[in-house]
Amino acid sequence: MKSLLASAGVCALLVISVSTAQAKAVKADNTKQNRGALEENAVVADKQKNGKEQIKILANIRRVIMKQKDLSMSAKNIKILLSDSNFAVLRGPVDSDAEKERLEELVKTCTGVKGIKTELSVAAKPR
Repeated sequence: MKSLLASAGVCALLVISVSTAQAKAVKADNTKQNRGALEENAVVADKQKNGKEQIKILANIRRVIMKQKDLSMSAKNIKILLSDSNFAVLRGPVDSDAEKERLEELVKTCTGVKGIKTELSVAAKPR
């Protein structure tokens, strides 16, 4: 009987601690990171054109970025969009200003890109 009561007490403590942890959990919110997508006439993934030319340009940009061994995974995972006039829009966090500049230079050299709009941010490093 004592072990049954002890088990029930432990279960009750676990439920309380899990409930407390869930109450303290903060919802993920990247609204500030995606502020460029909220602007009027912003280039967003679900509204960009999917013609053969646009797909070819986007694939080339992604291929060029992925081949770079010196870029972080954050840099390789940025959002790349293409406007109707073939301006590349880059969004997302990168690890440093140098990485941000490197991405911009790489994208500018890609065939078909008429210009670039950077909405990249440098992510704060955890301490």
